[in-house]
Amino acid sequence: MLDLINLLSIMNILHVFSFILASGIIIVLFVYIFSLHKQLKTKNDFIESMLNKVLDNAQNMSKEDVFSAMKSMNQFNMPSLSKDKILDESVLSFVFEGSNDVHLFAHYTKEENIANLIISEGFRFANSFYKTAENIYLDKVDFAYRHHLHKKFGSYVIIIGIARTVYNKYFEQLKLTDSKNILVEQIMVEELPKKDENFNETYLLPRHYIKGFFNYETGTITLNQAYNPTYDSYKFAENIKLRS
Repeated sequence: MLDLINLLSIMNILHVFSFILASGIIIVLFVYIFSLHKQLKTKNDFIESMLNKVLDNAQNMSKEDVFSAMKSMNQFNMPSLSKDKILDESVLSFVFEGSNDVHLFAHYTKEENIANLIISEGFRFANSFYKTAENIYLDKVDFAYRHHLHKKFGSYVIIIGIARTVYNKYFEQLKLTDSKNILVEQIMVEELPKKDENFNETYLLPRHYIKGFFNYETGTITLNQAYNPTYDSYKFAENIKLRS
């Protein structure tokens, strides 16, 4: 009987010890997760603060100034852009040259054959153009930062350019219609929307608006000889009428 009592006592002690150990592990994990969350918030706050300071003074920054700012962000293990060709003069010239009166956009893809297909056929997008195309502002620091956020989507960066005069023309006309939730890019197409495998409507932006693409790892640039940002098709006006 005494042995049974002793056995039960030992089992109770082990049960209590297991409970304390499990509780301790949970507490340690909670503290660890909280610490990671705090570090991540600190990193994000620092990056945002640094970026805002850089952007406020970016108007006349050189490539070296940009890299210096990015290196400061590397204090919190932000991956360096120094190996990418995003700020090479040839790439910057390709992206920004002649773009003062053009709306610029970038689209990242992993396959060169897809990039070439976009040059030859145009840029196909589902529903919202801005789900896969990112605005480019005439600021190389902002361009570098946005590149850092989107580079994971592929090494090939397609540059899209639409003249502001053409874009604004149909933007203003679209506002006069009764259409809701229609983007101007959905008007600037020359064929009827098609359904994709998920039954979403897809639109094809004409190839004339594709400036070309570059590989940010190698710096190689492929130009679209048909690029014409002022291209204005009679189909666009017909699309507006269909919405009226």
